[in-house]
Amino acid sequence: MKGFIVVFVLLSVLGAWLYAEFVCKPLPRILLGLLSIVTISFLAAGVVGAITLFNDNAYFGGATTDLIKTSLEGIDAGRQESVVQAWRELDQEYRATYENKARYRELTEAAVQRIRADIAASTGAQREGSNSQSP
Repeated sequence: MKGFIVVFVLLSVLGAWLYAEFVCKPLPRILLGLLSIVTISFLAAGVVGAITLFNDNAYFGGATTDLIKTSLEGIDAGRQESVVQAWRELDQEYRATYENKARYRELTEAAVQRIRADIAASTGAQREGSNSQSP
């Protein structure tokens, strides 16, 4: 709701400036024109911020989704120790920072690969064990 109010106020300033261009004397036109320039700057900054937010959501959301799904697969396969170990290693390697994305995707992909490799190894060992028991 706050965003709607801000956009409404900013667009109202632009509308007032356009109205003043055709009706008012020079001083109000100049002042509203300057205020409109500031308004457009804020609108542009808001649009850039929203786009950046969407990009960050996609970046972190995709990586986290893969990690969660793979972790659940590992737990369902009975490989809880492997999942916990991968999460602990991720916790040790990841350092949150405001400066960049701190290689989050690369670190989560490495954790996912470790969990999947352990699941594949345990599944392969179970298959070999069941094949050797057959006559």
